[in-house]
Amino acid sequence: AGRVPHGSWRRLAPMRQPLPPGAAEIAPRDRHLAFKYSAKWRERTMLSHGMRPLALEDGGWLRPVMFDPSSRIARDTACQMVRSLCDSYERTKAVLILLTSFLPEVGAAGEASEQFLQLYQSLASEAPWKQFLALRGVLQQIADLMTKEIEQLHRLEETTLTSDLAQVSVVAGYALKRLTELLAMFLEEGGARRTYKGRLVGGVLGGYLSLRRLVVQRTRLTDDTQEKLLELLEEMTTGTEAETAEFMAVCIETVQKYPLHDYRTPVFIFERLCSIIYPEENDVGEFFLTLEKDPQQEDFLQGRMLGNPYSSLEPGMGPLMRDVKNKICTDCELVALLEDDNGMELLVCNKIMSLDLPVKEVYKKVWCTSGEGVDAMRVVYRMRGLLGDATEEFVETLTQTNAEAVDDEQTYRMANVLADCGGLEVMLQRLAAIQRVGAARALVSTLLRLLALCTR
Repeated sequence: AGRVPHGSWRRLAPMRQPLPPGAAEIAPRDRHLAFKYSAKWRERTMLSHGMRPLALEDGGWLRPVMFDPSSRIARDTACQMVRSLCDSYERTKAVLILLTSFLPEVGAAGEASEQFLQLYQSLASEAPWKQFLALRGVLQQIADLMTKEIEQLHRLEETTLTSDLAQVSVVAGYALKRLTELLAMFLEEGGARRTYKGRLVGGVLGGYLSLRRLVVQRTRLTDDTQEKLLELLEEMTTGTEAETAEFMAVCIETVQKYPLHDYRTPVFIFERLCSIIYPEENDVGEFFLTLEKDPQQEDFLQGRMLGNPYSSLEPGMGPLMRDVKNKICTDCELVALLEDDNGMELLVCNKIMSLDLPVKEVYKKVWCTSGEGVDAMRVVYRMRGLLGDATEEFVETLTQTNAEAVDDEQTYRMANVLADCGGLEVMLQRLAAIQRVGAARALVSTLLRLLALCTR
């Protein structure tokens, strides 16, 4: 088809018919409305007789294309096409329902499911869609798929390893890792986490313990999944006292699923119960100190600490209060007091600190307990006896943080849960089943510690 001269085009173009006699010219607004609604009628007619609405009930041809292991281009194209369909609420809803039905394909597809999972996570990332899918049971579906993948890994663990089985192990490890990340994404939504964590905590705990038992099939993917499951477990078990009691009951139920000759798996559960009944004090990280001269001795002490506030990680800021005293003497050129532990006093919260005390302990048990933990710890230094005998309290040891009597019933109240859910019987049963103490040393020590906490 070449160029057509303008004259030829005018001859071929339909001639405008003149208006019949007596007919009036159509008003511009009426002509506009006529074109508008005729176009709408034409579009509706074409949709109903020509283009059919896309059916998304079973996926049909879409499922094998989205997980095609031989063509990344095909997978990318299919995902882009599905994404382009999500231009309205109803279509997005239909697509998410369809993609949810594809989740069981992730295990067999392995790395070929990467594009599908990216699409699914991006579409379901908003809170309303997370809630919608959670109500449709997607969380339990993902947990069941994770359990299936872990069982596959344990079957491979008991099988002679060959190159083919090694490839299957990698596929299973990839699918397990991505499914765990998907579960974590849904649990980021507060409502879903509060509603479903009680139903999922048993499966997450069981999955974590099962991965800890892997030896031959342990890979970087399984290690990453194990760490992610532990993070999920931490998030799901922190809550009210009633929720903590439910988790303790789940722990006892989980222990009973493992044979009595398994000395390794229950150790983590019993250690967890110990930390719930009597939490260990957490070590503090970096904190800051402000070193100030006693205002009443301004005229007697030379120099000033110009680096306030000082980080606890700086040289000279620990580990003992004596090191802080020596730092002050060095920076202020108080050479005569450098080797004299009796010449200078350090006060925190208006109490004289022994120079043998660790700086971290002073910060945790003196400064933070006074309610000032949000600010840098204020340390006041002065010469001893310069203005008379000291009247402040002298703190020599920090073993007892306060003078109040400790109520064991209140401190160890969570131990009552083990009595109610049969935990004591399970612990004694485990102890009685141990035949070789040397092989079960970790289990014995943990059980004895837990029993001691329960009998306080």
